[in-house]
Amino acid sequence: MKKIVTGSCSLPLLVLALSVSLIVGCSSATNETVANLSRETVKARLNKLPSSLINSDLFNTSVIEPTQLFNNLYFVGYVSVGTFVIDTSQGIVLIDTMWTPHDAENVIVPGIKKLGLTPEEIKYVIITHGHSDHYGVLGIFPSKKT
Repeated sequence: MKKIVTGSCSLPLLVLALSVSLIVGCSSATNETVANLSRETVKARLNKLPSSLINSDLFNTSVIEPTQLFNNLYFVGYVSVGTFVIDTSQGIVLIDTMWTPHDAENVIVPGIKKLGLTPEEIKYVIITHGHSDHYGVLGIFPSKKT
């Protein structure tokens, strides 16, 4: 498993995303839940994340492949910053929105589509804290509840 205790604040953000996914009922057609996953499955899914998300590569804007972390919890973004996407029966929840409108138009929305989801179904946006790499694109989703 990748080292998860260094440098950046990505681990707390991942923990938040996993916590929210449990709250909103992270389940699939097979009724798989995060709590019921084996340790090996969790490790395998976490290892899909680039190591820079859990280390420090602060301004690397290489787009990574949109990734399914758990049944309905996804990640879209750059190596250095991104958005967690939770698909619920009541709509899509975004956790953080990256830096600029360019990120929304070229990374977030296309990433959501590539995952087979519908960006128009975004219902809520959660901003974890007041740094511009977390709230920068919030204005693109003005009709969504924050």
